Amino acid sequence: MLLTVFGIHQTPSLKFQKLGLAASDSLKFLTIRHLMNLFRKRSMSLQKQTPTLGFLGTKTIQIRMTEIQNRKQQNIGRTVLKELQRPPHRKRFAAAAAAILISASVLLLIFMDPGSLPAETIQPKKGGEKNRIRISEPSPGWWETKRHIYYGIPARIRFHLPDADMREARKIAEKAWAEFERIGKIFNPSDPDSEISRLNSADKTTPVKVSEEMFEVLKLSRLLWEKSDGAFDPTTTPVKKLWQDGVKKQQIPSKREIKNALTRTGFGNVELIPEKTTVVCKTDGIKFDFGGIAKGFSVDRAVALLKNSGINDGLVQLGGEIAAFGSSQDGDPRRIGIQHPTDIHKTWGTISAQGALRVSTSGNYRQPLRIRGHEFYHIFSPETGMPVSQKVLGVTTAHFSKKTSSAMIDGAATAITVMGSEKGMKLAQKLGIQALVLTRGHRGRIKQDSTFGLSDHYEQIDPQDP
Repeated sequence: MLLTVFGIHQTPSLKFQKLGLAASDSLKFLTIRHLMNLFRKRSMSLQKQTPTLGFLGTKTIQIRMTEIQNRKQQNIGRTVLKELQRPPHRKRFAAAAAAILISASVLLLIFMDPGSLPAETIQPKKGGEKNRIRISEPSPGWWETKRHIYYGIPARIRFHLPDADMREARKIAEKAWAEFERIGKIFNPSDPDSEISRLNSADKTTPVKVSEEMFEVLKLSRLLWEKSDGAFDPTTTPVKKLWQDGVKKQQIPSKREIKNALTRTGFGNVELIPEKTTVVCKTDGIKFDFGGIAKGFSVDRAVALLKNSGINDGLVQLGGEIAAFGSSQDGDPRRIGIQHPTDIHKTWGTISAQGALRVSTSGNYRQPLRIRGHEFYHIFSPETGMPVSQKVLGVTTAHFSKKTSSAMIDGAATAITVMGSEKGMKLAQKLGIQALVLTRGHRGRIKQDSTFGLSDHYEQIDPQDP
């Protein structure tokens, strides 16, 4: 549930210079603690100000109340926030200010429940001080740290470090988060200073040298492109942008526009030169977007960093990408839940394994494109330039050894979503991975197909009525 204080809508960037709060393009919300601190600091000046709340300017304050199950608490929160939204001229400002201060303790009790807060509380920076990593020890020797990265994707790192104190554990966690940040600066197309942005802006009809990480992802993309007969293609950026513009304009792109966008795509136009780690394109206008593989690659790098730091047992999660190694906390097989494709509050099934485990999911759960009442998939066919079929509800890929990377199964999940169930199963067999595909069947029933090797690890939790 997303509530907007003072009725001001969300903005992509939260820069509260007047309030002295942290500025971050990737931060999409502020916790209630910030708001309460603001109220305490401003309580005296509020009473002296004219009833315009003008010191807030046009800045946005947002509160995200997630996982608050208690209806009474939700009602109290709504009542208090409604009071905050009431224009001052309708009520004496002194009374409203008093209500804010009295409500502070109530709101703190409601929102500061650890289960209802985001994984990490982002504190205001002081004099260039970095955000402090929040880490906990859920059981002796096991450490866990959570936060939201890459524009709001939930991430979690869990590792076993016996006989260590919190300072030692925090150092490892900081290194892992720094690695996530480093990879993000390479593959984030929204950052004009990222490597991929510079690559997309460059004239690629002559060879362009790239980093080892970029070249590694390009090589893996080439493999997936070949194995999937072009279903995985990281050059569909012009098509993706065309449809994103269509959402803004609320206009479905025309066949001519789609055809024109497709002339600037195609991984077959890309040549890789391993000896010099350079890339060259046969045609102008090719732009890359590794959104279908970069999250898995980030997980691979975070896992590698943990192992290089002496960690033998751990788990890294970034959204729908999960990689586990070594033993679990209790020594039992790890169980990974698969979200229900049509009800985000339910679990469709679980995948379990002892030791190494990698799982990737691709679905239209939370980010469909909506144009004039029509809903479209956010993944596009490189062949037609159209969103893939809505019949594909979700794809999960998995592997149970150290031989296959998270980047591989991440990209495979994207390709299978484009290919559909039948061809997708064949691709999984080619790659030596396991896959589960959920599709919309007759009369809205959910149909599931899976590779044979998944049967020993998969259990359906939410069977449908006949």
